[in-house]
Amino acid sequence: MRFPGAAPLTRRLAIAAFAAIVLTACGGGGDDDAAAAPESALSFREAGFGPGSLAVQTGAWVERVETIPGDWLPGLPVPTPIPDVCEVPEPLALQAISLAKFAEGSDATVEVVTVEARAYGSDAEAEAFVAVLNGETAAACDRTSVVLLDALALPGVRYDFGDGVGQPAEVIAEVPDEYVSDSRAYTFEIQASLSREDLRQRRTSVAAGQTAITYTVLTLADRAEALETLVSTALFGEPAPAVIDALDLDLDQIGDEIRGAAFEDSAFPDDWALTTPLRFGGPGAPNICLTSAQLAGASGISWVSMRPGLGASQIEQRFQVYEDDDIATAALDELASLGASCLPAELGLSDQFDAQTASTETVQLGGRDVVVIDVGLEQLVSGQIFDIEARIAATQVDELLHVVQFVGLEGDAPDLVELVVASADSDAGADG
Repeated sequence: MRFPGAAPLTRRLAIAAFAAIVLTACGGGGDDDAAAAPESALSFREAGFGPGSLAVQTGAWVERVETIPGDWLPGLPVPTPIPDVCEVPEPLALQAISLAKFAEGSDATVEVVTVEARAYGSDAEAEAFVAVLNGETAAACDRTSVVLLDALALPGVRYDFGDGVGQPAEVIAEVPDEYVSDSRAYTFEIQASLSREDLRQRRTSVAAGQTAITYTVLTLADRAEALETLVSTALFGEPAPAVIDALDLDLDQIGDEIRGAAFEDSAFPDDWALTTPLRFGGPGAPNICLTSAQLAGASGISWVSMRPGLGASQIEQRFQVYEDDDIATAALDELASLGASCLPAELGLSDQFDAQTASTETVQLGGRDVVVIDVGLEQLVSGQIFDIEARIAATQVDELLHVVQFVGLEGDAPDLVELVVASADSDAGADG
């Protein structure tokens, strides 16, 4: 139930927009036919693709990066289809995440961390993916990526990529020796207004069995090694995520149900814009208050509504998968019993938010019990106080909890009960 509340939403959106276009190597196509990107199952509504069991497996790697310290905000993690020129083997499943924040002491330079995990049918295929990073197609792949960046440049921002080609780099020591791995580095310059910064990007691919993990760090040149150490430690400091093998739990079917229950843009008024897509994962970071441990889940699909001069509001949809119906029921009951006492902490709201009112109730709609938690807050930003609401609505379908949460300006929240019941009904309909 994380919500990065330390920064105003307007600042988050600025970071996300910047992170979306900064040097995503091999991330898109140019104008010539040779660099054209193939069709892909990727869509903006999901940060990946593939059967639910493999999406959860790859997502369990990806979500580890959420533990790195710092005021990181979610970016736009959907990978663009990789151009043919890169000759990257197509995976069975993929999940991705990106995080971004302004570099310390800067309101112009954004640091970006991106992690992608791809599931292949064999160890050899995963190792073949790693080999491409510094292989024969690497230079052409790099140049194609620069063409994309030039087309997407922000107003007033200029990049100097030199010849547009990276160089092989030594793999950082935090990557375990038993994994096949390779790394590539890029050094370039960014100019925004009167500011000029030397930036460095390092992109590392690691084959851990049948999964290929690629992580990229982009930051000021003198901070690249330290940031990569943090990311590598988060990814590989523990053994590989365990494969979920719960009896009577069909993760492929559950994945289909979740995708069917994820809201379309049409569920919200026109002034709400999709900002981050759905991402599958494993158990994730432990809840601060809840003791009920989920086996897997999906989160991150979110929408933002901007109100110029006042701020912004965000809605996020989340799904929590438990081993069976009884455990899911216990988790919903525990959420109801804890109520508002831990909502700000579970949402990750910072000390800028001061709780004023709180309520918890269980209501019924369409034959479903829905737990609703509501906290009224005041947020202090630059000496000005804003009235903020934090609200969660949750209901259960078999081993799955459907959750919709809102954080934002008072009066902006839609009817979360109707939304979460609509999500649950979509799930039940798919199951039936």
